[in-house]
Amino acid sequence: MIVLRLCGGPIIYMSILAMILGTAYGGFMLYNSSLIMAETDKYKTYYLYGSYVVWGLSVVLLCCACCNLKNIRIGVAVMKCTAAFLGGTPQVFLVPPMALVFIILWLFVWMVMSAYLVSIGTLQ
Repeated sequence: MIVLRLCGGPIIYMSILAMILGTAYGGFMLYNSSLIMAETDKYKTYYLYGSYVVWGLSVVLLCCACCNLKNIRIGVAVMKCTAAFLGGTPQVFLVPPMALVFIILWLFVWMVMSAYLVSIGTLQ
C-alpha cells in the first residue's frame, strides 16, 4: 500500500501520457508506411488517411486529458486515501473471501431445497 500511495499518481499520469503518445506514434507509423509504399499501391491512401484519423484521435485524447486534469487529480487523491485506509485496516481484505463462503453456503442450501422440490413429484 505504501508503493501505491507513493507511486500511484505518477503511474496514472504516465499511463495517460503513454496512451496519448502511443496513438501519436501509431499515426506516425501509418504515415511512414504510406510514404514507403509505391504510388500504385491501392492501400497507400488508406494508410495516409488512417494516419490522420489516428493523429486526430491522439489530439482528442490530449484535449480530454487536459480538460479533465482536475478530475484526474481527484481520482489520484481518492486512490491515495483508499491505499491509506487499506493500509490501516487490513481486515477489509477478509470481506471478499467471507462473502464467497456465504454465497457457496447459500448455493448449497438452494440446491438441497431445489432437489427436494423436484423430487416431490409431478404438478397437477
